[in-house]
Amino acid sequence: VGLKCIVMDHRIYDLSCKIESLVGEGKDFATMNALVEKLTEYTAPYINHAAFYGLELKDEPFYINFDAIADLYAALREIKPDIYLNCVMLPYTDNAQTKYTDDISLVGKTAYRDYVKEFLSKTGAGYFDYDDYPFMNEKNNRKVAYFKDSYLSTLQIAAQESAKQNAEFYLTLQSYTSTKTSRMRKRE
Repeated sequence: VGLKCIVMDHRIYDLSCKIESLVGEGKDFATMNALVEKLTEYTAPYINHAAFYGLELKDEPFYINFDAIADLYAALREIKPDIYLNCVMLPYTDNAQTKYTDDISLVGKTAYRDYVKEFLSKTGAGYFDYDDYPFMNEKNNRKVAYFKDSYLSTLQIAAQESAKQNAEFYLTLQSYTSTKTSRMRKRE
């Protein structure tokens, strides 16, 4: 069929950024049927195109976005069961548990394990995907090339938790260095 594409529809992307469920009394949509109808309207121009593969959802969501994202997974799969929903998750970072969970008893890697598990169980995604930048060149405001400590931990946790949920695991390795200014350096 040729090249397939993932569509960035800002109307749907914006819904995936919400911090609570999209469906229910006082929410964006009174019923799941109402959400399905709206998404059917939004996706009508492209969803049956031969090149259509899927949709982009919130990049690196926090746990507070999972209910809205789960609603989108359910509704969009009702419209097109084989749709790919590209929701690139956060990698593990020390001291970032407030992004991973509201359970203050969970810290560090335990909080990240909960993040992976909660995303997979709430959405029923069947796959977990994140991207990471393991090669860095700035630490403590100094130019220093190094391999990010948390890279292998993230890889191990995400792979283990995905396997426990019988989910596929995808990783996009960003193979250039990342800096605060995100500038690429050219070799002279």
